[in-house]
Amino acid sequence: MNFNKLIIFTNMPSPYQVELFNAIYKKKDLKVIYARKTLKNRKWNFERYIQHPHIFLSGNLKKRLSSVKDFVIHDTDSTLYIVSGYNLPEFVYIMKLLHAKNVPWVFWGEKIRLKNLSIKKMTILPLLKKSLAVLAIGEQAAAIYYEILNTPTFIFPYYIDTAKFKEPSYFHRGKINFLYSGQMVKRKGVHILKEAILFLGNKYKNKVQFHLIGEGKLLDTLKRDLKGL
Repeated sequence: MNFNKLIIFTNMPSPYQVELFNAIYKKKDLKVIYARKTLKNRKWNFERYIQHPHIFLSGNLKKRLSSVKDFVIHDTDSTLYIVSGYNLPEFVYIMKLLHAKNVPWVFWGEKIRLKNLSIKKMTILPLLKKSLAVLAIGEQAAAIYYEILNTPTFIFPYYIDTAKFKEPSYFHRGKINFLYSGQMVKRKGVHILKEAILFLGNKYKNKVQFHLIGEGKLLDTLKRDLKGL
């Protein structure tokens, strides 16, 4: 199959998606439909960095679903649809609509945690099986999706343009610097990071320095436990 255009449905403009879509747009006809601009627990504001055609869904759910439907009705010839996510009714609706109209689409997503498969996720799996393929974000995700869906699966990671960081140096003030940027929550592994910092910090206090950027439930705990460093 030859696809001249990509239409991507995704949650919101995250830094690692915005740069990826900008890069794709340099090579391919692309349009991105964002379900929202941001979330309350995110302080991202990457709308100004968007260099690709895009829209944000707005209005009540009925209006949002109507907007989604318009893209399928008017834009199916030589177009591949990529649906990134299943946690919003808009995503479920578009997947069902694409399948009903026999329009080619693929699913793109991070790994599903098999130990915590909710009833909602289990009802989504048969729908994901109807996709042409799965674009998995990471090797673990690819292995899980192939195991549970038995669908052609490819690794398609996020992307950051590193060219902007010219001549990087890991040394600052005579120390090796480590940077963590993300949510301060257990899901991100910051509790493991804390143990590593305590080990390295106490053993190599004069040789290493750590920078932690973010917010979350574990922030106060990290501040307390790492205060001595």
